[in-house]
Amino acid sequence: ITANADSLEFVSKPVEGYDDLAARIVSIQQTNLSAQAGVMARWGHSANAPFAMIAVSPDGHIALVGRSERGGTTKQIKGSAELPIDVRLELIDGKANGFYRLAGEQWQPIGSLTIPRDETFRLSLAVTSPPPHRFTKASFKLTDSSHN
Repeated sequence: ITANADSLEFVSKPVEGYDDLAARIVSIQQTNLSAQAGVMARWGHSANAPFAMIAVSPDGHIALVGRSERGGTTKQIKGSAELPIDVRLELIDGKANGFYRLAGEQWQPIGSLTIPRDETFRLSLAVTSPPPHRFTKASFKLTDSSHN
């Protein structure tokens, strides 16, 4: 999920109106350097659909990743943190705002990316595991997305 098209299975729930999703990423299996887990919003099922995701890798890298238009270039804002970690994707007024927090701490901003202004999209927990036919396991726990 870093080019202008993706290869993934996407199990999600439809959402209307801006929303946010938060989850604790407890663990991620280290299957390769590109394995990631996080929360994702997606505007369609096509491989080149716009999306926003907070992705965490097993080695502690964290990124707000997104594509603002169909077939557009994927952008990333990177940081670092350690597992377990809470991540929150806030979608509001054409922006995806990414946050993270360690246990007992305040939410820290990762950054902000432009997203479609269409308020009909899908939210999901996500796990990526390139190359094809290689599966990565991750453990999630839904968490409070309050702004504390």
